[in-house]
Amino acid sequence: MKRIDLLLNTLDSTFDKESWYAPFKHAIEGLTAEQAMWKPAGETTNTIWENVNHLTYYKERLAANLEGREWTHNLDGNET
Repeated sequence: MKRIDLLLNTLDSTFDKESWYAPFKHAIEGLTAEQAMWKPAGETTNTIWENVNHLTYYKERLAANLEGREWTHNLDGNET
């Protein structure tokens, strides 16, 4: 297996395979969009929805870099 394939496989495995933490798929199973967008009143914490978008952005950017694809969707941390 090529190094790039190993890295991409590792990225994908965090979605539905058990590791030293719960797989992402199982952690959000049954979660509704309304629940994912919930934020406690007065809190400055990110919602589940915001965290998922942030993680997805950086995973896609890393995958593009590993595959040698040009990444043109450059955003800062607040925009992800």
